[in-house]
Amino acid sequence: MLEYSLTLCMSCQRNIMKKALNKTESVIALGSNKPSEYGEPTELVERALEKLGHISESNMEVSSFFWTRAEGLEPGAAKFLNAVAIITLNDDWSPIGLLRTLKQIELELGRHKDYGPKIIVNAYYQPRPIDLDIITYGSVQIDIPGLVIPHERAWKRLFVLEPLAELRPKMTFPGSAKTVSELKQALLSC
Repeated sequence: MLEYSLTLCMSCQRNIMKKALNKTESVIALGSNKPSEYGEPTELVERALEKLGHISESNMEVSSFFWTRAEGLEPGAAKFLNAVAIITLNDDWSPIGLLRTLKQIELELGRHKDYGPKIIVNAYYQPRPIDLDIITYGSVQIDIPGLVIPHERAWKRLFVLEPLAELRPKMTFPGSAKTVSELKQALLSC
């Protein structure tokens, strides 16, 4: 009986180790430039981070907050508060599952329009209380309707690269040879 229990424990230990090895880091970009009934942009980003912290399997890494010009919005639109979080997910997660969770968090924080592709009115994106985008999901590359990973415009957006460079300057996007710092510098020199 003791031998069986020991074998079972060893099997449990292998499963625990396997689970520990099957973790995926995902980079999430956060942005807000419009208050909602749940708070101002800073509060909304903080609440989104709190919710992301609940799904992260280990300590979440969070960049500083950056106020940036609103790209793609009407001239004079409110600036965006941007940040990046790096969360760790176990192998029970999938990119689609994470996307659904992010969309649910957006709804819970007051983003009721444009649940799917971004709504464009008069050739401009619209202000939003919270915007959560999957930038990377481990080394996964996906291009399906509604989900492209790595995010198709991440390396062209300073509001993603600047906070990400603060956390992971030497990181490369799947399919790219340039580091986040190199991509950031290239944008700054334009």
